[in-house]
This record gives sequence, C-alpha cells and structure tokens, in this order.
Amino acid sequence: MGCAAHSGQGFPPGRRLAYIGGNVERRYRKLRPEVETLPWGTLRPDEAISIPLLRGTWRSATHPLVKGVLGRIVKDEAAHGQFGWVFLDWALPMLEEDEREVLREAAGRTIAAVRENQARIAARGEGEASAIHALGWMQSQSYLDLARRSMETEVLAPLRARGLEPL
Repeated sequence: MGCAAHSGQGFPPGRRLAYIGGNVERRYRKLRPEVETLPWGTLRPDEAISIPLLRGTWRSATHPLVKGVLGRIVKDEAAHGQFGWVFLDWALPMLEEDEREVLREAAGRTIAAVRENQARIAARGEGEASAIHALGWMQSQSYLDLARRSMETEVLAPLRARGLEPL
C-alpha cells in the first residue's frame, strides 16, 4: 500500500486508502477519479515532527562519524518531510468535506500515538549520562521539550492553518 501511494499510482477503483502516520482508513465507496489517484502516503504528521527531533539528535551527537551520518539524514529528511505539506496544499482544493474529515481523524490518531510514546518516555525519567550519548542520545527532558514544541510548530499549526484541526 505504501509503495503504491508513494509511486503516485492510484488505488483500486472504488477504494480509498488515506495513509497518515501508519493509520490506514479504508473507505469503500466511489470517489472522484482525481481524488482516488492522489498519493496519500505523503501525508505523515509523524514525518513532520521527526525532522526537528533528528536535528536535535544530530546536535547532541559528539562522535564525529555519528554526527556526520545524522547530519546527512537530517538534510535528506528535511526535503522529504516538507513534501507532505506541499502535496497537501496542492490536493486540498480538490477534497470535499468528508474527505477532509478522514484526514482530520487519521491525523488525530497519529498525533495521539506520538503523544503516548512521549508519555512512556516521560515515565521512564532521566537515565545516567553514558557513552551512548556520544551517539546522539538526548536526555529525556530535552527530547520531550523539543518534541512538544515541534508538535505545535511543525504539525498542529500547519494543520490548523489548512483548516484540518485533528480530531
């Protein structure tokens, strides 16, 4: 499913798969052809938040090799993560309200899953500083602070600006 979505190939006629952050919604109804063939796999709120988190990990890394690898990943992911918003800006005028509702619901579930993961991290508390921090491991509180700010600025604010308040 993800490969078809990213390749730009359409989904089977009469079916709609809206893929957002690992959440799949199946809608068995006829859709307008221009909506049915959109590459829905590009809409990933978890991708949008991953970019600043990867950047924070890159900044935390002290080992030169790891820092170099993470720097390359950050560069690659920055363009990849922004494509979802570019695609959404292009597709949004073609969507009807019920189709936007599917996106709101899926975004809400993805955001809830990210927040559940953050709650588990917060419950663990801070660990001892160790050699693993050279690999870019951020202290829990630093990570959580960055994750909360990033969720607001990189996911929620752009969704709201597009009239897609997550449910």
